[in-house]
Amino acid sequence: MHGESGEMLAGQYRILGLIGRGGMGRVWRAYDAELDREVAVKELRLSDEIDDTERREWYARAAREARAAARLHHPGIVALHDRVIGDDGRPWLVMELVAGRSLDDVLRTDGPPPVRRVADIGRQTRRPATRWRSARTARRWPVVVRTTAFTCGGWDASLRLRQPQ
Repeated sequence: MHGESGEMLAGQYRILGLIGRGGMGRVWRAYDAELDREVAVKELRLSDEIDDTERREWYARAAREARAAARLHHPGIVALHDRVIGDDGRPWLVMELVAGRSLDDVLRTDGPPPVRRVADIGRQTRRPATRWRSARTARRWPVVVRTTAFTCGGWDASLRLRQPQ
């Protein structure tokens, strides 16, 4: 499984196209054939330079964190639906698909929002981030937070918060 459009993941999720990429992997739009819905699928990637022991430890940590994330229920947190293993042994996370422009696109197109809007975003993301921290998950895995901070302008965004280093 390489995350190419049209590929099937775990016999259930058809990859439709790339949504975005970051340091931990890529996020794909996918179709859940079993439940007839679109979802977001996160492809977790590791450096090819780590050894098998580190890889097993990372996969075990990712499994623990996925279980913790699946127990979180808050309107501001994107739901984790499933965790599957690709043909190559890598874990993939199946999440709720949040429609809207990325924050990066919004900032590039519309420029920075006013200070009051930024404060509103901070208030909206505080409670979900607190809920995530209380789940006692490892620091490296980001929680995906939904916010309605940008809906007034006719668009929506999802924010990704990272735990402090």
